[in-house]
Amino acid sequence: MIILGYCILYGITLMLSYNKFHRIVNVVSVFSGIWCLFGSLSCLGLYGVRTPGFLVHIYAWIFVGIVDFIFLLFSTRHHIDINDNAYEAIRYNSRAKNLQIVSCVLIIPLALKVVASFIGSGSLATIREMYFSGTNFTSMYQDLLFRIVPMAFLDALIIYFVFYSFETRKYKYLVYALLDTLFVTVMNGGRYAFMMLLYSILILWVTGEINVSKENRFQKYKKKIQKIAIVIVIAMVVVTINRGQKIIENILLYFSGSLSYLDYIIEHPSQFALNQPLHGYLTFAAFIEPIVLLLKVLGLTTMKVPSYEFNIYCQKYYNIGTGSKYILINANTSVIYYFLRDFGTIGVVIGAIFMGGLLVKAYNKWQCGNRFWGLIFIYLGNVAFNSIMTYQLIGPTPFFIIIAFYTLTQKKVKIKFTKRGEINE
Repeated sequence: MIILGYCILYGITLMLSYNKFHRIVNVVSVFSGIWCLFGSLSCLGLYGVRTPGFLVHIYAWIFVGIVDFIFLLFSTRHHIDINDNAYEAIRYNSRAKNLQIVSCVLIIPLALKVVASFIGSGSLATIREMYFSGTNFTSMYQDLLFRIVPMAFLDALIIYFVFYSFETRKYKYLVYALLDTLFVTVMNGGRYAFMMLLYSILILWVTGEINVSKENRFQKYKKKIQKIAIVIVIAMVVVTINRGQKIIENILLYFSGSLSYLDYIIEHPSQFALNQPLHGYLTFAAFIEPIVLLLKVLGLTTMKVPSYEFNIYCQKYYNIGTGSKYILINANTSVIYYFLRDFGTIGVVIGAIFMGGLLVKAYNKWQCGNRFWGLIFIYLGNVAFNSIMTYQLIGPTPFFIIIAFYTLTQKKVKIKFTKRGEINE
């Protein structure tokens, strides 16, 4: 019955999104497909994982349905002048090199620790534990400067290089994005960078705004994109094996298991502070956390940042196995937990409206030719695709990614002084 519900939801979404975008594979169908596929698989209890209760699926249907409805209803399509965008992109591309240098310099202290750890263990799993241990640096501010900021800049550069490559049809920038992805993976031992690279390529491909198939001379570029996608998948498999994990089981644990974890949370509400609403502190954390951090730096507050409120309850490992099978999971609660923690059941509606609104605003701005919002849309698309297992609009990282996007795309402002002392821009 539940699987039928997911099939009906996806069938409706597929039909409406095709009518809107005239493409079977589009951003809406991919987003809904991820939720509906792994939501259905979660009902089967594969590999001994607990099966989520009906309430979890109701929340999932509400969330996906609202996000889809908002995007399909309010998204607009305009003709983007790719040539104009490419000309503007070339003018400002030197900034990417400067940002790359800054990122590499700032991350040196962390890189030295990672090299020492990898020499000692040879395992990416050990590096990942070290990266998230919170003990890499002696203060929060050092951690911010030498870990969070450069890693956020590198994430932004991965998206930017993919975007720039599609704009200019220059394959070498996809290679740059892949190299940054490899570097980020070595630094944190995770696979999110590879997923971000793959999703970014997919988003640009399925939107159809930067079409690589219109002329025969772009066919080679198209084939090269397909080849690099294969390389990305192979690299993710290698990382998974290096971390001592089984590929299929790990995919299901991350995607479907997040709904099982959410079911466990709902069953133990006080253990995860669902009875202590935060009234938007987590949902709108991308806007709130930078302000709180600034106030803490200035010594004006001692309050905890939003990411702390999540980590204190959900970073511990919990058993989501059934019977005698012991399956540990942490952090991957799905986006729905954040909304429930903030507002209760109505939070699913509020959170879905918030995410759908952000997506459609970024998309519409991009459709009007704004490159900055194009980058934001790709980032938000990654957030949406990963929302079944996590919520990436939390912590200081989104703020620094946006700063990087703005730096990479803004027009230079020149201030000139006239003879009369007047200031002109």
